Amino acid sequence: MAPEMIDLFDDLDECRIHPTVYVVMEEWGNDDGYNRVHQICTDYNDAKRLMNQQLKDQMEDDDIQRWRDDDAFTEEFGPDSYEYYIDGEYSEKHYAISIITE
Repeated sequence: MAPEMIDLFDDLDECRIHPTVYVVMEEWGNDDGYNRVHQICTDYNDAKRLMNQQLKDQMEDDDIQRWRDDDAFTEEFGPDSYEYYIDGEYSEKHYAISIITE
């Protein structure tokens, strides 16, 4: 191919599709350690269903049942996030899940 046959794109952003990506980020710390999991969705409703299912599963866990009895138990939530923890022991006793839009 001759160099004059090559067309350069002035702005690659114009020729690319930029879908919205929803990241369901789940993070927890307990007596067994710490973990963070990210799951990616291209549809908000799928991300919301995933978040709600993960949260439902977590609510059935023995940790939250036991932690709710602690006076330092704290909950914070919004439409796309939920977090609970033992105040003063966050590193060892917390759970958070949220939808982040990228």
